[in-house]
Amino acid sequence: MALKLVDIEKSPQDKDDSRHNRRIMQFRAERDAIKKKFAGRGSSGAAEAKKQIDALNAKITSDVEMGDRYGLDAPKARSYGQSTQPKQGKMITGKAKGGSVRAFNNGGAVMKGRGPKFKGTT
Repeated sequence: MALKLVDIEKSPQDKDDSRHNRRIMQFRAERDAIKKKFAGRGSSGAAEAKKQIDALNAKITSDVEMGDRYGLDAPKARSYGQSTQPKQGKMITGKAKGGSVRAFNNGGAVMKGRGPKFKGTT
């Protein structure tokens, strides 16, 4: 009984087709997420959803064109497959926490040698 070897390596055309199909499926998932996010938000929500879907559509179009032009090298580009959705989360704004400037200028709560500089003689 002989073993039959099967080559499971995809051909370059199969790899390119699967890359294209994955990108289309990613687009559909993102589009559905946008529709779900803005469902029930009235006409302003529908307008915002349309705006975001149009931006997503422009991005997928450029990715598909890039894939047609560069083939298997397209996913190596920085802009290929990047999400058009902004990152969600809290932005940190404001000043760093610390003591008051007034206490520092009066010599309080500072380490030795790090206080205010005196210009006169003591």
